[in-house]
Amino acid sequence: MAFIGFPQVTQTDPVGTVTETQYYATADPTAPENGLPHHTEVQVGAIIRATQDNLDDLTTPTTWGTKPVPLLETRRSTTDENNTTRSFRTTYQYDSYGNLSQTTEYGEVQSDYTTDIPGDERTTASIYRSRITPTVYIVDHPVERSIYEGLQAIENQLAARTQFYYDGSATRLAIAGNCSKSGSGRAACGPSPSTSMMRSATRRA
Repeated sequence: MAFIGFPQVTQTDPVGTVTETQYYATADPTAPENGLPHHTEVQVGAIIRATQDNLDDLTTPTTWGTKPVPLLETRRSTTDENNTTRSFRTTYQYDSYGNLSQTTEYGEVQSDYTTDIPGDERTTASIYRSRITPTVYIVDHPVERSIYEGLQAIENQLAARTQFYYDGSATRLAIAGNCSKSGSGRAACGPSPSTSMMRSATRRA
């Protein structure tokens, strides 16, 4: 019988904070979700101070194979010393190669995790370019990452943008996948000089 991992792990730190993490551990030893965490609780004394649930897509076949299992959503909660509980939600989307293409941070939401509390939303969108030849297979190098205020990736809500360059290319097309600077001197692995902070988003989380 194959070992599929422990379904639950509990850790206690020196001051008594208890962290309990639950993992997928199905009867099918070949299930790709085995070993992935899906629920975490942090308990201080008799009170659970923080939780996180990972909602994974366990049913839809992916074009890039069965692993990794796509993480679709995280739901977090925190409880402060006044016993006030706040809830937070983030969702994730992927391109056809399994690259993370969009992260939507709802920020604080109601306890049902479906009703947003407006004012702290942020969306991060990433663009990738692929290069596939008989000798090169590059599909996971980002060429642009944009951060928007709100829940949509629209230009009039752009807060920041970073462009990435590889192999001395001014067109941001990865040939070998090595970070470099283009002929115009724009940095490959950091913001280009044209990156602008148009607004500063206020985050509650």
